[in-house]
Amino acid sequence: MLGAEVRVAFQPVIDVAERRIIGFEALARYTRRDGTPLSPLTLVDVARSLGLLDLLTTQIIDQAVACMVEFRGIDDTVTFLSVNLEAEQLLHDDVLDLVRGHRTAEKGIQLCLELTEGSIGHVDAEVIERVRRLTEEGIAIALDDYGQEHAAAAALLTVPLSIVKIDRVFLADEENPKHATILRSIINLVSDLDMHTIVEGVETPSAHALLTSLRAERAQGYFYGRPLFPELVKERLRTTGTAALPDQAG
Repeated sequence: MLGAEVRVAFQPVIDVAERRIIGFEALARYTRRDGTPLSPLTLVDVARSLGLLDLLTTQIIDQAVACMVEFRGIDDTVTFLSVNLEAEQLLHDDVLDLVRGHRTAEKGIQLCLELTEGSIGHVDAEVIERVRRLTEEGIAIALDDYGQEHAAAAALLTVPLSIVKIDRVFLADEENPKHATILRSIINLVSDLDMHTIVEGVETPSAHALLTSLRAERAQGYFYGRPLFPELVKERLRTTGTAALPDQAG
């Protein structure tokens, strides 16, 4: 199953205040032999059922780091790179050995491992200890899709996270004042806990304006750019640099 069909696409992560791309989230893309795409969630489920999730993860990390080195060759202000994995994979030494073996810090890359909210809700002491060690080694750990499940609130207290990614649900009705109030509260809470935030699902100019007014730190979404394969990322960096917004182009 896993081979040349698995590729990595990169979605920009932006600094809201500076309106520039600081890095990318690496996302797995799989094309069936008949040319039709397989959804990312289905890909992960199939890989897990076949016992190939670690192999998929390591392939994505290998490709992502190699591409990031090339991106930095075009613009070395691009430093942030996040990849997704399940919390249980932190117990797998082969995965962690590969992560450490890339020596991303020496390449000027701030590597971030995104743990899904569902997988982090019931972590044990060993996972927490491994998160602590990785953080000390300069590898950021993020909680993905915060706001989908209640279990994640406890993770803010027990897991030494560096970043909290706030789920797109809070931008689903951006004109609803209750949504803005909740979003502001989460941003302030995470900041008070000395963690960074990334707000997901920014798709409109008004959503970006809302995040600016809330002093959100980082964001990603289709407004800033859809996931692109490496060739198109490099073209964007060469053409418009790290400009995050359409009106900055040129």
